[in-house]
Amino acid sequence: MMQASAPSGPVRSALPYDARQIANFILELAWGRGESVTNLKLQKLLYFSFGFCSVQLNEPLFHNPIEAWKFGPVVRVVWEQFTRYAKSPIENCATYFDFASGKRTVADPRIDQNSAALVTSVYEDLHHLAPWTLSDLTHEPGTSWHEVWTAPEGTVHLDGRISADRIRREFELRLSSAIRA
Repeated sequence: MMQASAPSGPVRSALPYDARQIANFILELAWGRGESVTNLKLQKLLYFSFGFCSVQLNEPLFHNPIEAWKFGPVVRVVWEQFTRYAKSPIENCATYFDFASGKRTVADPRIDQNSAALVTSVYEDLHHLAPWTLSDLTHEPGTSWHEVWTAPEGTVHLDGRISADRIRREFELRLSSAIRA
């Protein structure tokens, strides 16, 4: 497992991040605990992190679009980074092409303290669940994925994208239901 070397400079504190940064934060969290993460599981952890952070921090966690795919919400830019692993554990950090240097660079996993605490909390709550169980949670009626995936004929959803507002509403309901329970 390749861990990102800490870049020099301050931790970027402004939301939203690039989803590859959050992916690397989650991967390093898992690797630091001796755990592994598949691409499918990473996608669901990103989705739940995005949803809870949207409500708790009142802002989206990352700027990349989330799409409704057959097995649940997917951040395409992250999926494409790790598709070569198929069902196997991810072994490397996500990268991006740095136009200034002309090289591929590891996406900086350092994020602000509030975002880190929320993403860590989501990881701690969900890491023990199998990827398919997490996928099933995103498929429940009333979820953002379900609303986009089962939209009536003629309804247009650009590239199957799930809007940040729709995800936020879903997680507001998830949190209010948890509080009432």
